[in-house]
Amino acid sequence: MKISNGSKDRCRQKFQYKGIGKIINRVCNLFENEDIEAIISECIYDSDNPIMYNVLLYLIRENCKDSKIINELKDFQYIYE
Repeated sequence: MKISNGSKDRCRQKFQYKGIGKIINRVCNLFENEDIEAIISECIYDSDNPIMYNVLLYLIRENCKDSKIINELKDFQYIYE
């Protein structure tokens, strides 16, 4: 899945974590090297890192065109601490 630069910028604005650029780059590398279903099962369903979870969820919602995946993630909420 290709991540648009605009969605990266919007993600930075939404989640103003320290080091957000590095997290976004790590997530983009995941999307380039892993299957989206594997990312969802390992990093969304079994997440132990709320920052990574939020960035992944946001970027998937912004960039995914697959209605099955969008529907699967519609009930997930961002984690705010």
